[in-house]
Amino acid sequence: ICRAAEDNAHAFKTPIAVIRQSLEPLRRVVSADNQRLRRAIERVDHSLDRLDGLVASARRLDEATADLVAEPRRPVDLPRLLGKLIDSRAALLPGRDLRLRGELSPGVYVLGSEAIIETVIENLIDNAASFAPSGSEILVRMRQERDIAHIEVCDEGPGVLPAQLDQIFERYFSARRKGAPNPSGPESFGIGLSIARRNVEAMHGTIEAQNRIPHGLIIHIRLPL
Repeated sequence: ICRAAEDNAHAFKTPIAVIRQSLEPLRRVVSADNQRLRRAIERVDHSLDRLDGLVASARRLDEATADLVAEPRRPVDLPRLLGKLIDSRAALLPGRDLRLRGELSPGVYVLGSEAIIETVIENLIDNAASFAPSGSEILVRMRQERDIAHIEVCDEGPGVLPAQLDQIFERYFSARRKGAPNPSGPESFGIGLSIARRNVEAMHGTIEAQNRIPHGLIIHIRLPL
């Protein structure tokens, strides 16, 4: 699977590079007053950027699939793992004026893989940070509910349109709204939440999104103990 992902990415990137290089002589010879042709070149250039990002996203998804196939399942100390992730990700946020905080119940174990869970939580924190306004807080909360470990990743961003709450976990779907920071970049291709859902379901869990009141989003993850 990994080899096929690499081969596919290479097969797409070669013609993309050729098209991009071919635009340069066109850009140089187009006169300044030919705005229609200049706009057409800019649209092609922008589409190439997006296509390049989609190719990289597809490769990441295939590599994530390979990880799920190969990774063994073991008991995982969930509060210990989440605490470590919160500490490591929090060190990256002060420059963006965001706070990352955890509320973790002790002694909760799930059957899975630390690498798979790390990917889920890192993607959710990164997604929350990409929407969160300056000066706001991202909260990771975990508690036991009977035979379920319930994890919540909460932000204070703009939230999601109600009709899109299920769609945000689909491959390549992006729910960027007016007022959301960082409208471009890898996460805008809609792969982070798709990978999160795939990993959660591989551990026989569920994932869903809920809008907060008055604003923000909560991602709920429920994993069997």
